[in-house]
Amino acid sequence: MHQVVLGTALAAGVFTLLVCLLLIVVFAQRAAENPMDDPRFTELKARLAENPGDEELKGQIRELDLRLREEYFQDRRFAAFGAYLLLGGVVVTVASSIWAAALSWKAPRPEPLDATHDRDARVGECGRSAVAALAGALVGGALVAALAFPTMLPEDPEELAVRAEDGLAQGKIPSPPTPLPGSGARGAGSGIPSKPGTGAKPQPSPGAKPTEKPSGPDTRPGFASDEEKAKYWPRFRGPFGSGVSAYDNVPTAWDDKSGKGIAWKTAVPLPGNSSPIVWKDRVLLTGADQQHREVYCFDAAGGKLLWRKEAPSTPASTAKIEGMSKDTGYAAPTMTTDGRRVFAIFANGDVAALDLAGNVVWARSLGIPKANHYGHASSLEMYEDLLLVLIDQGTAKDDKSKLLALNNVTGKTVWEQGRPVAASWATPAVVYHQGKPQLLTAADPWLTAYRPRDGSEIWRAGCIEGENGVCPVYWGGFVYAGNEYCRWSAVRADGQGDVTETKVAWTAEDNLPDQCSPLATDKYVCILQSYGMLTCYEAASGQMLWEKEFEGAAFTSSPGLAAGRIYVFGELDTDQQDAEGMYIRHCKAWILEPGAKDAKIVGEGNLEEGCVTSPAFQDGRIYIRGKKHLFCLGEKTAN
Repeated sequence: MHQVVLGTALAAGVFTLLVCLLLIVVFAQRAAENPMDDPRFTELKARLAENPGDEELKGQIRELDLRLREEYFQDRRFAAFGAYLLLGGVVVTVASSIWAAALSWKAPRPEPLDATHDRDARVGECGRSAVAALAGALVGGALVAALAFPTMLPEDPEELAVRAEDGLAQGKIPSPPTPLPGSGARGAGSGIPSKPGTGAKPQPSPGAKPTEKPSGPDTRPGFASDEEKAKYWPRFRGPFGSGVSAYDNVPTAWDDKSGKGIAWKTAVPLPGNSSPIVWKDRVLLTGADQQHREVYCFDAAGGKLLWRKEAPSTPASTAKIEGMSKDTGYAAPTMTTDGRRVFAIFANGDVAALDLAGNVVWARSLGIPKANHYGHASSLEMYEDLLLVLIDQGTAKDDKSKLLALNNVTGKTVWEQGRPVAASWATPAVVYHQGKPQLLTAADPWLTAYRPRDGSEIWRAGCIEGENGVCPVYWGGFVYAGNEYCRWSAVRADGQGDVTETKVAWTAEDNLPDQCSPLATDKYVCILQSYGMLTCYEAASGQMLWEKEFEGAAFTSSPGLAAGRIYVFGELDTDQQDAEGMYIRHCKAWILEPGAKDAKIVGEGNLEEGCVTSPAFQDGRIYIRGKKHLFCLGEKTAN
């Protein structure tokens, strides 16, 4: 037995030394062979610098870059596995040595023993020395590897991908700056279309020199107050996600064909279903196709396209989104702003922050949503200096859904909260109950409120079922939420923990929405079905008060409220067909005054193209995106 254990100790010792040497070699090679310094990569970059518009060459660089990064991270995984083997070898060596020493021990004899010829003592001393030497060698080797061969690339593959792709857009791979400097193949400077409404691509501003460098991005810390945000329309459905305007002098009639009540309209270069946001004198939108993701900034007064910027690319940027819905598109989520920067997210999970001058502040990829057949469609929300991103995917049992808070200046993750919910597309909303903020989310099976500062849960109610894209709304101490797959619920916002049995004030089951988010006031809660039924419930009791049907109309746009009037934007089929044989739709809006028993139509508006987005209300104006144009509804201003 002693010989077997001793042999095991010797074999484990030799194995441990070999693994240690192999790890040192791997570390040395990894440090000496930065994948970005590969001769093939360097040659392709040099060729790209000479031909910056060569798309085929860019594709070769992307493919090689991906392969090099995969090899790099494979080496890192091998090193991690080797470290475990090394630790196991040390443990086996030490344990076997101790065991062998114990087995070789013999009971002492009474006669005197010459210490110089004591075999056990010599073996024990040699064993201790060998173990100490081995441990010293391992620790020393690890320190040398850590100090002499530091990692030259970031640990996060997504951060590495952003850096590589950003360098590709500029024809080089830069060192890792923080925040990420802006870049884009299109939009290095300001641009305007040749004529509003023509759809012409923007040209450089007169007098601009091609060699001029754009001003640096605004990376100052800070954010707008809630009072300042309430003046504008900084996110989907405006302040607090309620869809309620702070202004009363909002237009009630317009006609695109005659131009009446249309202050201006401007073509949007790329398609998208994102709704406009407004900050001071600027209106912002996103547009995208499979190859490009862009952010647009328009002058709120006259409609001129002030700048157009392409979001920096990542390896996920052009990757195929499985089961992507044509109705959703690549730019469905609406932007948000902190008052200094604007933030955009696209269907593939690419996120970009730009300042109000159009400079890219940072960009990163959150990855293509998994088991989410619409891609990323939930819009963004802000809380102070945090950008809040909801990524719900898979089923409630898959443990894939999460809520992220990113720093508004750097894009780094501040906190991440896992969510036991299924895929959803409802936009989160920060509201205030009794002066304290709550971040509301809705996805099967939970309506959940979090603390936006740290992501900790406040309360949850089990009242959501099936696929949900309907945003929860807060008003007067209640949160209203639901969809066509479950009951509509009014939940008191003062609970803690699971409030399913204690805080649900009332429920309803008739005419529930599948896409459009609700309106709520002190008196009414109004929900809109996609096939044209507007239903009003009493806010206090949940009693149905009235129904209003818009025959032949389809609704995706969420309703808005201004001066006590409800604005609904629907689509009607025309007699014309497009190239694919589909009937072309145009947009019709109805303006209603709600009452206790009915709603009276007090105004109408028409646009000569389809519209599935939600309106943004401002002083005397409504901004809304059609299929091809951004519209400003209201009276024309004098030149």
